[in-house]
Amino acid sequence: GPGDPTLSLSWLAHESDHFNLYTEVGTSIPLDDNPGSSTIPTRIPTSTGQNSIFAGLGMNMTLSSMRLHLHYRGEYLPGNAASYLVHQSANQTWLTGAVSQSHKHHVYGTFNASPTDDLTVQLTPGWVVRQLPKRIVQGQLVEDTNVTYLEDLYLEGALIWQFAPNYSAKVWVRNNLMNSADLNPFFPMETPLPGVGLSFTARRW
Repeated sequence: GPGDPTLSLSWLAHESDHFNLYTEVGTSIPLDDNPGSSTIPTRIPTSTGQNSIFAGLGMNMTLSSMRLHLHYRGEYLPGNAASYLVHQSANQTWLTGAVSQSHKHHVYGTFNASPTDDLTVQLTPGWVVRQLPKRIVQGQLVEDTNVTYLEDLYLEGALIWQFAPNYSAKVWVRNNLMNSADLNPFFPMETPLPGVGLSFTARRW
């Protein structure tokens, strides 16, 4: 659901010179999951139609020019209609309907080291475990797969250049060390993790 807005509230629970601890709660709101057809999607929408409620806990530590960030987020998905998450039960047999409730857990850590004042090297390993929801047909759960949980392990590396006091550029590369895409019987519920990117950040203050 890359097009879904996310609303969250964070609380800085503790802060000292070289350490802070924070918590967060929030929700994601699905927007567009209409495939343009009652059977097989005719386009890829920007949302899966599945909303979630999440809570997280994180910490930051600083030692000289090195920084460490650890974060955990747990999500609960209450389940919803799934017109886009079309499931193939057999050759030329496609099913729609709704999916059951499920949960997801995401743990990652980010290590930053700055060899110079303008250059930062960043390394981010992460682990994602998600419960695979079941299809609901006429109010009944359908046990049509032996897969209960999907697990992904990834590693991201980035280079950040602070080329002006309020402006920076970041180039990053991310790849899976463990990939569950082949085990997922649904159309992808999230944007695949592997990729490369370039971003710019501007700060007014």
